[in-house]
Amino acid sequence: MEKRIYPQAIDSVVMPEPFGRQSFNDAGKAVAALQVLYDRNTKFLRDSFTALAAGGDNNKRYRAFYP
Repeated sequence: MEKRIYPQAIDSVVMPEPFGRQSFNDAGKAVAALQVLYDRNTKFLRDSFTALAAGGDNNKRYRAFYP
């Protein structure tokens, strides 16, 4: 099924603050920055899912991006 049908439109998308663009010449520092981004955004998704499972607002979408 390519299209989901919701009982009502979900207009609100909740996302963590954008992660600022960075430039690296050191591969180790680049990987460390990716790990920080991954950890932060997966924590956001886990926390959002936990809140939703506990009866939180189900009229929102939760979105985070990570490499």
